[in-house]
Amino acid sequence: MEKDKDEIISELREHIKHLQRDINKKEFIDDMSTLKEIYKKKDKIFEVIGFDNEVSDVLDEQETFIVNLLKDKYLDCYDWIGWFIYENYFGKSGYEAGYNDNLKKIKTLNDLWRLINDFKKENKINEKG
Repeated sequence: MEKDKDEIISELREHIKHLQRDINKKEFIDDMSTLKEIYKKKDKIFEVIGFDNEVSDVLDEQETFIVNLLKDKYLDCYDWIGWFIYENYFGKSGYEAGYNDNLKKIKTLNDLWRLINDFKKENKINEKG
């Protein structure tokens, strides 16, 4: 049986939706990996120059600005990104997070991506557009 026009369009939309999600996930992983490198370099700066309040304030402002941009970009309205960085230490602590008794260990950027997106689906938060 041959597919009709509406079925074909529906399938194409679904493929595009999956492709967009995959691209967004790659961007997310790249963005968060870059932030992690910035975080590491911040620590190295203080190893070299010693702790300096003025430098720390400037770096903290920039880091906060970047984190807020990422939260906005990925519609992270619950601040999972901030939690992952500052409380879960980029997954090193392996803390559990989730909603509705659906808790999972969040150790990797893939885990964080899934958490943010599951939360958006659960709360019917749509992508900007």
